[in-house]
Order: sequence, then C-alpha cells, then structure tokens
Amino acid sequence: MNAPRRWRLCLSVLLAGLLLLGGFRAAAARPTGQVDANIVVQITSPQPGQRLQGRVEITGFAADRRSSDGSGLNQRDVALYLNDSTDQRNLFDYADTDEASPDAAAALGPQFAAVGFADSWETCSFPPGHYQLIAWVSSLVVPGARNFASVDVEVAPCPPATLIPNDAFATNPQAASVSTETTDGYMYGPVFADFAVGLDARCVRVDVDCRYGLEFRRVLGSGNSESDSAYAFWVDPAEGIFWLEYFPPGNDPNRRVVLVDDTPTPAIRAGTATNRLGVIAQGEWLRVLVNGELVGEAHDSSRPWGMISWLGATGARGRTVEVQFANLVIATPGPLDTLAPVLRGNS
Repeated sequence: MNAPRRWRLCLSVLLAGLLLLGGFRAAAARPTGQVDANIVVQITSPQPGQRLQGRVEITGFAADRRSSDGSGLNQRDVALYLNDSTDQRNLFDYADTDEASPDAAAALGPQFAAVGFADSWETCSFPPGHYQLIAWVSSLVVPGARNFASVDVEVAPCPPATLIPNDAFATNPQAASVSTETTDGYMYGPVFADFAVGLDARCVRVDVDCRYGLEFRRVLGSGNSESDSAYAFWVDPAEGIFWLEYFPPGNDPNRRVVLVDDTPTPAIRAGTATNRLGVIAQGEWLRVLVNGELVGEAHDSSRPWGMISWLGATGARGRTVEVQFANLVIATPGPLDTLAPVLRGNS
C-alpha cells in the first residue's frame, strides 16, 4: 500500500507552477446528517490506548448491513480525521478500500469479506501526544445515511533528525515522462506532518521546457483532481528559478496562493545536472532548499499534514520530456547541520 502511485494529468494550459493533482474522489463524508446504526464501522488498528511510534498501518472495516452486493457504501468516501471531524482542515486522508477483512466476515457474514479499509500514518512526523482517529463513511443504500467510529491513541516522540525508512523506489521507475502541457509524477502514501525531505531530480533534455518539484502535505479533495490541496516547491533549471505555492481545496482554478514568488538563485545547477530538492516542514514554518542551501521560507498554517509527491512538468507542445528522480530521504525535523544526509544526499 505504501509504494508510490503514479498519476498523470493533461492540462489545456499549464501556467508556471500550476499544479492540479490526484485521482477522482466523490463528495466527502461530512460528520453531519443521519447517523444510521445499520451502518457498521470499526477501526481494528490501532487499538484503543495504543502507544504509537513510527509507521502505523490503519485498518478497519465498514459496511451497510442492508447491502446485498458489497459494502453498500461509497468506497471513495471513507474519510479519516484527527481529533475534530467538524473541521475539514483535520481531514487526515481518504482510506484505501475494498480490502480483504476476515474481521468483517466474522462480524457481518462472508458476503462482507472485502469491505476493509486501510491507510498509513507516519507518527514520527507528528507532534507527540493524544490523538483521536475518526472514520466516517456514507451509505449508497440509503442516501444521506452515515456512521462513524473512533479510537484514542498516544503518539510517542521520536528524536530530531531521525531517518524515516521509505520504500519509494523499491518497485517503481525513477522517472516521469511528461509531454504536451502535462504534469506527471508519483505520490508516496504515508501521511506526514512535520518532516525534512530530500530528493535528487534532473531533466534528461534541455532543449525543451522542463521543470520538477516536490509536493507535500497533499490531501485528496472532495471532487476531481482539481479539488486537491497541497504545497508545491518547484525548480526550473533552465531559468534558474524556484517558487513555493499552496493550493487550497476546492474547484476554483485560480485558487493558487503564492508563498514565495519566482526567485532566481545560483544554488540551482543548470542544464541536465542533478539538483537536490529539499523541504523542511515544521508546523507553519516551511523552508525550501536546493543542493543543501536554504533558498526560501514561508509561514503558512493551511495544511498540517498530508502525502509527499515528486513531479515533472512541461508546457512544451508536441514534445516529450523525461525527469529522473532518485535518492529519496525523509527524516524528522532537526537543526540544519544534522540534516545533511537528507538535504545534501550523496553530493
């Protein structure tokens, strides 16, 4: 479940830095409306009161007992929240669904053997303390009917600058091919809050428009890909510039918020040379680096957590551009001098 998922998006116009990501999701379950006891929701992991440290797999099952075929639920709308499900800022993620669930089969019958849901939580990147994990689901059998389950857990602290293992390049190509005004890339599934991340990127050709970036705290939107929210750090090696932006959730194509505008920096290596992109996200403090050099920062509290993505983009017409990625390293935040393996990599 944690292997990166590839996505591609064709855009009629790709403005500098415009990022519209993700897969289709139906309307989000809101924690309002008719709570229906015919809908069974259970979080099977983590357990109540469990002390969490490191990668945690969230599992559970959900179904409408009245269904004669499958779960009877909107499988694209198993919405996980942290602490307060009345505020969409607290949306944790939409869980993967249609998972095998012996627990559901035992509790509800064999016809519900594949109504499990799952997600992944990198708790080392979250501030230590008490959390309530909440799962909301919505029925297709009775429109408007919904139900929820919750579990209280404790997140233990991890030391600063602790390397977080990842399997990002274990089974997937380390390249994204983009063509004719497209954005293409991979998203890495665990949900992170505060972290330092570094990734090598390079354009294979320099005779066409080519740029690449790191997206972070990415959360799926309630509709199509244009409703996703994310921060995005972009580098254009041909122009020698970078920028940092945020996309709030929603469908407004003009909702882009510029946090750091196009900025030239000699830290960016030109042509087909490799550049190491770095991001340190610590609460509302966002710092971006190129080849280990701090080039910009901003303060923004719009998104507290989400997934990490790496992506290439081009505005060239009728041309294919390849961007290669390698050496993804993730750690808990710490002083800059302790994060050299993340921010400088092997260079």
